[in-house]
Amino acid sequence: MANAHTVISLTAFERFLLGSPDPIIDKFFSRWTIDQILSLRRVNSNLLLAVEGYSARAWSIDTTFDRWFYHVQSFLEVLDACEGIVAGSEAQQHFARHEFRGKDLDIYVPCHGLLRMGRWLKSEGFRFQTSGGKHILFDAAAVMFSAATVGNHDLGGRDVYGSPLPNAFSSFNFVRFPTDNLRMLDMDGCRVQLIAVRGDPIPFMINNFHSTGVMNYITGKYAVSLFPRHTFVERQMFICQDMTRNAHANRSWIAKYRGRGFTVIGATDERVQSAELRAWDRTVGDRFTWVLPHARSVIPGKLTLNIPRVGFEVLPAQSGVAASGAALRLGPKFIYSSMALIATGDDFGHIGSTEIVAAFAEYAVDT
Repeated sequence: MANAHTVISLTAFERFLLGSPDPIIDKFFSRWTIDQILSLRRVNSNLLLAVEGYSARAWSIDTTFDRWFYHVQSFLEVLDACEGIVAGSEAQQHFARHEFRGKDLDIYVPCHGLLRMGRWLKSEGFRFQTSGGKHILFDAAAVMFSAATVGNHDLGGRDVYGSPLPNAFSSFNFVRFPTDNLRMLDMDGCRVQLIAVRGDPIPFMINNFHSTGVMNYITGKYAVSLFPRHTFVERQMFICQDMTRNAHANRSWIAKYRGRGFTVIGATDERVQSAELRAWDRTVGDRFTWVLPHARSVIPGKLTLNIPRVGFEVLPAQSGVAASGAALRLGPKFIYSSMALIATGDDFGHIGSTEIVAAFAEYAVDT
């Protein structure tokens, strides 16, 4: 009678990954880039299982936030309810497997999430630290910001010092002073910047962050990187904002990231050709985006993520629309590509037509 059981033999590599202690596996994979690790998932089910086990430790959302909060899952739920994101150094380091630990945690929320998130931070032991002429009481400061419409007046026409213009933002600082209990728990995260923006925080990040290297964010359910290969494989950051404004701050962040091993690329550096940058028409969640869900699964298709498909353009300095000193211009679709067409005659947005040529013939460049 034939044996009804099929014996599956493991390769030496599979036995190593599946049978070695976690610290050994972690040290082994620490020399691999993220794309190399994730590519193993596609080889077979044994390697998929091994990679998922490592991923659950390396990209643990609890590891990212347990130095900041007692109740990480509660924070993620509030972040999701507020439609907010965590961006900045902590989001980058979540992907980078915590090479460095930042001093600040940057939380971006739309106006309707400001009050709820601030109150939750206070419940975790953080204290509101007023700045910029805001009211000394957080709830009052939050209401005054959200009620402001145009200039320095609220809906009732009353003066509100420091209120934002439309599409602006405001930072609300929260601090927590170290205690013996916090030190015992290695909870050294002491400063949170809660940044309220007019509208969706994701377009705000794309339109306003200083470089591609920090265009990573964490939601309540997953983490996203918009330029992952350049940031985490090639270790390159492309400047996206005006370098002539606030020169001291620009020198500071450039020095910080160069010290961490990144190459910072500006307008005068040699132009880099890559799929992430050539694809002027980008969308959050496209094939160039990396998404790391907080929940892991070894069952294909088991996890379903609802990722808002925010569209944006990526145009090089040669387009004529990048800010002074910037290597790239990122922004809403069609806006800057239209400007580039008029400025240089280059059809970065593939929007050319006989009517465009007839209307802007004096700008056209022969090809």
